Amino acid sequence: MACLSFLTRKSMSIILASQSSVRRAMLEERAVPFTAITSPYDEDAQKEVIAHLPPVQQSILLAHGKAHAVSILHPEAYVIGADQVCDYNSTIFGKPLVVERAMQHLTALQGNRHYQHSAACIFKGGVHLWSAIETVILDMRSLCDKEIIDYIQTDEPFHACGSYCYEKTGHLLFHSVQGSADAIKGLPLDALYAALTSLGAV
Repeated sequence: MACLSFLTRKSMSIILASQSSVRRAMLEERAVPFTAITSPYDEDAQKEVIAHLPPVQQSILLAHGKAHAVSILHPEAYVIGADQVCDYNSTIFGKPLVVERAMQHLTALQGNRHYQHSAACIFKGGVHLWSAIETVILDMRSLCDKEIIDYIQTDEPFHACGSYCYEKTGHLLFHSVQGSADAIKGLPLDALYAALTSLGAV
């Protein structure tokens, strides 16, 4: 089912191939008219196929796959695909889904450096028009088990790559961040908006 947002005459000319509430909010903040549609792309199956590739490349390929699948179904629209990969020592930390896995992720990340790779692309009529990826370097504070448990209970980051919600209180977990908050939240937003503007979509 499509989630309609900012319905105007242009809203069907841009489709976000994602149901991420954070990505939707980011586009809404820029007053981008769009429709959000879940991509039929089998992301889980594809992750197994590309697991041997570097995390950056995986992020780009998954974004392309999601956008391409929707673009074939809606050839008249500019389709935005996006993907984010949390990279710790070349190990990917996905969405934890449960408390135990969130605890494992944050226990590993605390006191250490990791990377968030945020990819976005635009397709139209099945054709790739543009793509970009932004990598953010994050150094997490040293945390004790109680601090980790308290954080998980506060933000419930079960659907966030790396097990933290930067847009909530997750930003307080870090003592150093090199890169944009938008990329940490899941979109290289400035580059994406510039591309949409260049294409005449906004």
